[in-house]
Amino acid sequence: MSAPTARLLDALRDETMPRMAATQGALHAARKGNTAAPLKEVRELVHKVAGTAALAGLPNLSKLCRLGEGIAVLALDGDAKPSPRLFDLLELVLMSIEEALSPATATTQPNPAFTPPPATPMPHSPEGRVVVGSDEGMSGKLLVRLLEEAGFAARRCSLDDAADALPDCELLLLDVGAQVPAPKLEDALANGRKRRLPVVIIAKGDVSALAPRASAVLQKPVSTETLIATLRTEVQRRLQVAAARAKAPTSTAPGYVPVGPQLKVLVVDDSRVIRGVVREALAEVGVVTIEAADGAEALQQYEQTQPDAVISDLQMPGVDGARLIPMLREKSAGKKVPIIVLSAMEDDVSRNAALSAGADAYLVKSIIDGPQLLRALKNAGLPLPSQP
Repeated sequence: MSAPTARLLDALRDETMPRMAATQGALHAARKGNTAAPLKEVRELVHKVAGTAALAGLPNLSKLCRLGEGIAVLALDGDAKPSPRLFDLLELVLMSIEEALSPATATTQPNPAFTPPPATPMPHSPEGRVVVGSDEGMSGKLLVRLLEEAGFAARRCSLDDAADALPDCELLLLDVGAQVPAPKLEDALANGRKRRLPVVIIAKGDVSALAPRASAVLQKPVSTETLIATLRTEVQRRLQVAAARAKAPTSTAPGYVPVGPQLKVLVVDDSRVIRGVVREALAEVGVVTIEAADGAEALQQYEQTQPDAVISDLQMPGVDGARLIPMLREKSAGKKVPIIVLSAMEDDVSRNAALSAGADAYLVKSIIDGPQLLRALKNAGLPLPSQP
């Protein structure tokens, strides 16, 4: 497990475990009274873990918590009747959280959600380590040879392996022929992004639909100079970001400070860990963040600081994101302030609710990186400083 991921796991543990006894007590009270009201505390805890666990290297726990949150919401909304089976399911979710975040478990037991590197790790090199994901026999071999001649440490794997198990590296290069294998390419791209890797696609076919999620897309034939220059730029950016995250994974990360006034972004989330991850991602390009733990605090901070943009969770205690967005629009007095929803929920209902409330974009918490946030903010109209 990398140092940034380990620190995020520690931060998630510190935020979650002190609340576990009270949450288990609330579940016991709900079971004893056969009532749903105490499950509000259970929902809030599993919601926080769902939004953070995937970033901390526990994607399976994140999925389980999303299921637990859905069960609690059904009971709280009256769509599911409180029953012993419902309480048993929520108890299982809490037990899974406790087991996954136990320091003893984390240090003595293998983590099924973490894929270990291969027995023979990729060597370091002056230019960086690149994995070439390719099902194109000759093309993949030529790319590896070309990268090695340019000073990179390069290794080739299939697109299936790129979607499943990647060694430690600084960049994933996806090599695609005329017939684009859409599902394989989608999965490989998602795996690279999940690992916070820049993903460059070099393709002969049309991959324009995937371009917004890739760091760069190059169409074949591409010159050697263009390819190498693109990879060097992305690898250097990756190394700079990794260095910043290693120094401050849940606090302000050192990074580029632009000349002139800094842009301010209001980050609204009931999870301190998520706020820290977003804060450091934006700090890497010199964007200042103002934080709020819920909708009510966000309204107060918005009036006091007049931010240039807002990144908000959707489900929060008190004033949730769907209610907060129209309130912020009303307070902006005609000024177009970009608002992005960053949620743990991947379903279309949540996405449509955010966009219907007035959000400019909807992003999922399982992947939070600077380039993704910056593209979303820029597309929503935020004038960003130039990246280094």
